[in-house]
Amino acid sequence: MRAIRIVFFTLIALFVASCGSENHESCEIQNGIEANLDDWGVRFGSVALINFPSPSSDCGANSDNIVLRITTGRANAIILDWKNGIPNLKERRVSYNFMIPSVQDWSHIAAFGAYRPPLEGSDPNSSYAFGRLGVDVSHDPTGIDPDKLIIQYDNAGLPLYLGTNLHDWEEVPGGLLENHWYRLENVITKTEDGGLQITGTLTDLDGTFFILVEQEFPSSSVPPWYDGPDTRPAIGILDLIDEQNIDTYIDAVSISTK
Repeated sequence: MRAIRIVFFTLIALFVASCGSENHESCEIQNGIEANLDDWGVRFGSVALINFPSPSSDCGANSDNIVLRITTGRANAIILDWKNGIPNLKERRVSYNFMIPSVQDWSHIAAFGAYRPPLEGSDPNSSYAFGRLGVDVSHDPTGIDPDKLIIQYDNAGLPLYLGTNLHDWEEVPGGLLENHWYRLENVITKTEDGGLQITGTLTDLDGTFFILVEQEFPSSSVPPWYDGPDTRPAIGILDLIDEQNIDTYIDAVSISTK
């Protein structure tokens, strides 16, 4: 089956590029399907297109200087999920650039190749709501724990694999910096025995570091919603302060499936 690569960007100019995780120094510019913000569901927080200089990728600068500002809201969170489910895939991949204006009270950002949202109306499987498989980058404002790139495997309403939703991790060299651009990528691949291989990469777009986490999960741990019609990619952010809105900027969002 030929791989179908889909890259989405906003009509008013979120420039999109795809950076390969195997060789992060080389990039392939992708022309994609144009879409506007109506193609994303926004939960809890708010989004706005703003004028702000950013790198689109290792390949060069964003000439339009338009990025997406995403702001946490209710539940100290914001989730952007693609409006349509994409079921029965061999591979799910989502990546984007991000920048944190202030790390004070900022907790983490995630790229979920597989996310199961709560459905409108009467949800026949409400226990699966907020199922999340992917990676996140976490920050501890106290400085007690190091900043980390972590695999997140949250079955939603089901027993957690090995009793936790957080798995393989790597420390972020030097910690997350304010006003600094990174690229986060998550790839989820089906294994021959029906399990899942989850990989995450975090790239410093100034070229300072590139870190990788990966872990294989057995078929017995794969949640029943994974291949379902409602599973889709998503981006999530969490802060630590009630009723305080925390901003994060993102750019160059890329989604691919096969």
